[in-house]
Amino acid sequence: MKKLKVLSIIGILICYSLFAQNDPKAKVILDKMSAKYKNMNSFRAEFKYTLTSNTNKKTDTFEGVITVKKNKYRIKIGHQEIFNNNKTVWTYLEDAKEVSITNFEPDPNDPLQTPTQIFEIYQKGFKYLYLGERVIDGVAYDVVDLAPENPKQSKVKFFKIQLLIDKRDNSLKSWEMFENQNINRYSFSVKKLVPNVNVDDNYFVFDTKAYPAVEVVDLR
Repeated sequence: MKKLKVLSIIGILICYSLFAQNDPKAKVILDKMSAKYKNMNSFRAEFKYTLTSNTNKKTDTFEGVITVKKNKYRIKIGHQEIFNNNKTVWTYLEDAKEVSITNFEPDPNDPLQTPTQIFEIYQKGFKYLYLGERVIDGVAYDVVDLAPENPKQSKVKFFKIQLLIDKRDNSLKSWEMFENQNINRYSFSVKKLVPNVNVDDNYFVFDTKAYPAVEVVDLR
């Protein structure tokens, strides 16, 4: 076990050393990717989410759908659905017939907190490196790694984030986030993306009338 921990630490240090300077080619790719999503009024995406625990060697995979409109989003994974209108967050548990309500308090250091942060997280507090091209099922992707600029002072709980960006249209195909001490790995893969969907703002607000017999737990 001690040997494995030492190897993990060495791997992290090597990763940091590669990011001595920001990579101009990586920035061009990231800027194009970020601009693509910023220019969309809204989008809907089907995705696969995988959580791999290196502690207990367990892997869980979920299918999900997300709809985003600027700073608002609604996401469904399994029997859980989250509504966020950029002010309030409703977390609905279908099995428990319960919805909890909290104020939305964004954390810029947590790329897992909102689905749009991944498109622009590289712009502050991160260094980036272009790793080359990867071909999957005949499609070419640019591979870019991100790492915190000051890992000892950073509040970010990930030592590396790796992005796969489609060379054809600058869309983000997938990304992996590697937790500090290599505890967990979070993987997201976009299966289908529909840009500029027609969606009303009320779609991002939980409507109790549409969910009869639901228990409301207001934590605000």
